[in-house]
Amino acid sequence: MVAIDLGLRALVQSGLRNVHLQFHSDNQGVVKALKAGKFHSPVQSDILRRISSFALDHDVWLSVDWVKSGDNLSDGISRGVFPRSIERFRFPPPLPSYLKKSVCLV
Repeated sequence: MVAIDLGLRALVQSGLRNVHLQFHSDNQGVVKALKAGKFHSPVQSDILRRISSFALDHDVWLSVDWVKSGDNLSDGISRGVFPRSIERFRFPPPLPSYLKKSVCLV
């Protein structure tokens, strides 16, 4: 859920507005929660609510599909394994206060 949140914020920070963003995740719980609009965990529900609100505020429509971990291009990166030739994203998003205890941008 946090990856979707930060990905959305990074893309909006880069200037995207009035677009449909298609996310892919190997986390079935995240995919189901985003499709259903609810999550059983209060913390995840709060993040989901914030994602929805942020997307609405920036005219972004989100959809998400499940992919196998082996087909997930960002799986290694999400685990701290970076390709040698990776280029940093030029528009890192400001880290929201509600994520500061859990995430640090490097």
